[in-house]
Amino acid sequence: MTLPTMTPPPAAPSRNNPDKFPAEADAMMAYFAPFVAGLNNLVSGLNTLSAQLLAAAAAADASASAASTSRTGASTAASTATSAAAAAAAARDATLAAYDNFDDRYLGAKSAAPAVDNDGAALMAGALYFDRTAEKMMLWTGSAWVAAYVSAEGLLTAASNLSDLASAATARTNLGLGILATKSPANYKLSDALWTGGTSTTQGMPTPAQVAAAVQALAPPGVGEGQTWQNVAASRSIGTAYQNTTGRPITVLVQGGNSGSGSLQISADGVSYLIVAEVGGSQYIQVSAVIPSGHYYKVIGTSINNARWCELR
Repeated sequence: MTLPTMTPPPAAPSRNNPDKFPAEADAMMAYFAPFVAGLNNLVSGLNTLSAQLLAAAAAADASASAASTSRTGASTAASTATSAAAAAAAARDATLAAYDNFDDRYLGAKSAAPAVDNDGAALMAGALYFDRTAEKMMLWTGSAWVAAYVSAEGLLTAASNLSDLASAATARTNLGLGILATKSPANYKLSDALWTGGTSTTQGMPTPAQVAAAVQALAPPGVGEGQTWQNVAASRSIGTAYQNTTGRPITVLVQGGNSGSGSLQISADGVSYLIVAEVGGSQYIQVSAVIPSGHYYKVIGTSINNARWCELR
């Protein structure tokens, strides 16, 4: 700001110049009133200037603080930008690595099976490519290219409950069901004669009783089941061959005194015999064996006294 100017004072009255003293004294007195006013204006201006200078100093301090803060912020921003640049570079590298990794696994659409990946490196097990010619995705097993998935075309769906079969009749034939799947239970029951005969080719379903009877016929009871021990000594002789005609296995037990050797022999044809039990020397003989149905058996001994011949049949 511009400070007010002060009017210089008039010449001071002097006793050495008595003629001018009154006029100069009057001029001096007249000067004091405006001088005081001017002096007050000057003081006010100085005060205003001082306030402005103080405000300017405060503003300068604030600007300096703001500049320092801005400098710190700029430094922080620069550091953040550097970190962001490093992170961006790392993200770029990771993206490129991920793309290369994906590119090694999915080779894209090709007209022929590739022998190497897109980088010219060896194929990775699990790699895929789309065969443009066959129009299907192919999978590298590590040694060969195979179809990556099976087309659902022509497959049966659970929701259709076999209604989507091309031919139900053909399916029944392939499963060996024949007419059983289309006949009511009353129509496919076989007669006892057909079932137990075992030679009919008529398709049908047996009853549980028929199954039990057939199983019984095919697998007769084991030894001892439904059989009893019988003393048949009166109808048996040492050295004579007998045949098991019961249709089931039987057990033969022979006991007696023996002055020589003795044995129980079995044959499937009545010609060639096999010794299945034997004793030697003068001792009490006891031989036994299970005789299959239709087989022959006989007891051979030098001299067997008081023989007991029992059969479980």
